[in-house]
Amino acid sequence: MDKITFQHLADKFVQGKTNKSENILLKEYYRKLSINGNIEISKEKEESIRTSILHEIRNRIHEENVRLNHRNATKSTKNIFFRTGVAAIIVLGILLVGSVFYHQLDISRNNLAYDMDFPPGKEKAILTMSNGEKINLLDLKEGDVLDIEGGKITKSAEGQVIYNASSNTDDLSDRYNSISTPVGGKYQVILPDGSKVWLNSSSEIEYPIAFSSDERKVKLKGEAYFEVESDLKRPFSVESEGQVVTVHGTHFNINSYSEEGAIKTTLVEGSISVKNTLTNDSKLLIPGNQSAIYRDSLAVYEVSVDESIAWKDGYFLFNETDLKSIMRQIERWYGVEVEYESIPDVEFFGKISRSSTLSRVLKLMEQTSDVNFVVKGDKISCENLGQK
Repeated sequence: MDKITFQHLADKFVQGKTNKSENILLKEYYRKLSINGNIEISKEKEESIRTSILHEIRNRIHEENVRLNHRNATKSTKNIFFRTGVAAIIVLGILLVGSVFYHQLDISRNNLAYDMDFPPGKEKAILTMSNGEKINLLDLKEGDVLDIEGGKITKSAEGQVIYNASSNTDDLSDRYNSISTPVGGKYQVILPDGSKVWLNSSSEIEYPIAFSSDERKVKLKGEAYFEVESDLKRPFSVESEGQVVTVHGTHFNINSYSEEGAIKTTLVEGSISVKNTLTNDSKLLIPGNQSAIYRDSLAVYEVSVDESIAWKDGYFLFNETDLKSIMRQIERWYGVEVEYESIPDVEFFGKISRSSTLSRVLKLMEQTSDVNFVVKGDKISCENLGQK
């Protein structure tokens, strides 16, 4: 693709006028650029094009915000990316290639204010036995086998902790172990029945030493993704504050962080029943459904499941996601504290690798919006430059 053709297509994309084949062509261009640099224009020209597009996108976002603010001066206007925001992320190719996105955007802003940087979270968790004994799972090495009450745990080559119960008798079903992840932690465990659980940061799962002969019950705080082994004779239930999810065998995600204001359960495959324990109201979910419990209400929506499970696959995925929600994810993953009174009403689109450092994530959002972040110690504040 030559420079003139690329500039023409990029301009059409920013205006929302490209067709499907043209979108594919633009994405493929940047995919090749990011993976192996296989392009037919010089680095100088490529940098010039990228810089020009970025400035055009930022100008259009600013013009749109000015227009909306003028139209309704009494209403707080969201600095949402609209179509131009999608262009900022997709045309520049920043977020399509995961961990290399930062290298595709090397335009610094003079007022960046980062006192220090923070690495991403990693695999770490604590196993708490039914007798209160605690085991740091980070100390386990691949192939290690640990004898515990009621069975053994093994560290697999993939980093999973596999729990093997020595007995499936009912006399152990009321004695619970738990695995918890700290801020900046994640972990995967295979339960005694073979079900797989991915724990997000600041989360905890409680499970019996051995499941009973007629049911499989676990308790969750925080967020986890489940792949439940099918067992028609023993339903699998997940209890979190205000909710019980019951399944026989399926894949789903539960986000029950108290600071999120609602318990959200997203079904990937199979079917599940979601019950509001406050009202006893229940709903049956099908794939693509997400339930949301707000104290005494239970609602079901159709959603794209990718956004809910992106964390499990190593990404932040934003789809008209408000900045306060994004910053709560950042707090849990990077172990920082956000001053929420400074967070403007902004929404983002995009996909960012969770293996990125905090500064890379923040700089990307700065470059594609009017938001400016200030990091002092472990505290983050921000301002909306477009509102000045």
